[in-house]
Amino acid sequence: MYKLDNMDSCWAFVAMATVESAHYIKTEHLVPLSKQQLVDYADIALNHTSRRALEWIAENDGITMQLDYP
Repeated sequence: MYKLDNMDSCWAFVAMATVESAHYIKTEHLVPLSKQQLVDYADIALNHTSRRALEWIAENDGITMQLDYP
């Protein structure tokens, strides 16, 4: 269950699907990543866009796995 405050968080799902798919294509291992982490940082720096979210992930050396994010 995700703690998304509203339906305006679809960009986070798009960004995570992109990263998870690229990782799977490269490694053949599916690793669920934290969409909630993107949503939590959205108001600070991500401007609620998938493109900016992907840039943020690259700038921060990745994103936390879903099971490891509070």
